[in-house]
Amino acid sequence: MTQYLLDIAGAPTFIAREINRVLSSGGVWLNLGLPFRRSSDPPDAGPLTCDDMPAFLDDLAFDALEIRRRRAMFHDLSALDEWLPASVHSTIFFAAKKRGDLAPDPVARAFEDHAARRGTAILDMIPRLIAGRRIHLLEGWSFGPGGAKPRVELIAASGKSMSIPGPLGAFLRRLLSSIDGERTAREVLAAVGSASDDALTEDDFVVLLRTLMLRGWLEIGQTRPSAQRQP
Repeated sequence: MTQYLLDIAGAPTFIAREINRVLSSGGVWLNLGLPFRRSSDPPDAGPLTCDDMPAFLDDLAFDALEIRRRRAMFHDLSALDEWLPASVHSTIFFAAKKRGDLAPDPVARAFEDHAARRGTAILDMIPRLIAGRRIHLLEGWSFGPGGAKPRVELIAASGKSMSIPGPLGAFLRRLLSSIDGERTAREVLAAVGSASDDALTEDDFVVLLRTLMLRGWLEIGQTRPSAQRQP
């Protein structure tokens, strides 16, 4: 069962593939949540709604049993205080049955192999920032009664922002600048490590890559774009 998950996940297809993997044949997936976007969707595409669910589920080897729109009360705190606000919105509900197993995803397999110490193929793959999903790193100053303080703010593609410590901001600047769609993950690690006072271990770097992928910040391909164009 997934509840308000696909709409906040950066890579909902990755999660759906994992649900397919752990379910037995004929197992049922229940979902309730808001419309969502896949990381592979073009920037101008709207979120997936109920009308898009049959094709989405079919691509992931699920047969839809029921799909409908439901009005739901969200964050209702009226039991604590009747004056507190609540939100009502339309959600996607579906029940889907697993039709069969999906072919293994090579990127997911590479992450699993690295975690199990079976190989380092993930380091030879190419991380790329997703087209149309810009990440903004703003460095400046904040002023208040305590005086001027340096401030670093990260604004992700979703528009959500967060304040981060200055040293982490410098690290993210080096990291994101090194992910150019041409370098392998191994080359990115070497570039970031050579510019850093603190050593970044290979294991920590792989975990960071996986986190950025699941957040929908980047995608990982198997080969260099130049290699794909060669006859």
